[in-house]
Amino acid sequence: MGANYVIFGKTVRPHVLALATLGSVAAGIAIPKFLPKDEPIQQANTSIQTAVETVKDGAAKAAETVKTGSDKVTSVVTGNSDDIDVEKLINDFVNSVDDKKQ
Repeated sequence: MGANYVIFGKTVRPHVLALATLGSVAAGIAIPKFLPKDEPIQQANTSIQTAVETVKDGAAKAAETVKTGSDKVTSVVTGNSDDIDVEKLINDFVNSVDDKKQ
């Protein structure tokens, strides 16, 4: 009669495939409604507060680094050309981090 699909070696008729698809979509929507709900809002607030504190600490450390290394940055920016030497800035930063580790 009509076209059949072969799925995993088994012949499946189109209307059965359509009903299985609709049933799986309905189950995917209905099942989570019956599952117990967690309280992700409290967990999210905790992680957000931790992230905010981390960002504030990082910003404070960056501000201290800029204050202590501002003469290096100024010399690179106000050199003979108007361009910023990014490679030199990165190398200076990497060297300063390596010096702090030792």
